[in-house]
Amino acid sequence: MVIILISGLILGGLFVHSYATGEELPIWPAIAVICVNLVGVWRTLKDVQARRRMHDAARQQRGPDQ
Repeated sequence: MVIILISGLILGGLFVHSYATGEELPIWPAIAVICVNLVGVWRTLKDVQARRRMHDAARQQRGPDQ
């Protein structure tokens, strides 16, 4: 989750730099930051799925009455 926040700040910084200097947004750094964001989201989703599976498995082991 921290990866997503940091890369979002970096992308925001690129936009501010582009606006302040009047230059176009540097495309390759922006693409790199977007890719890092996508990887971070993918990892977060995988972690959430794994936690749900572990929670469901623990619930099945305890039984329906608990």
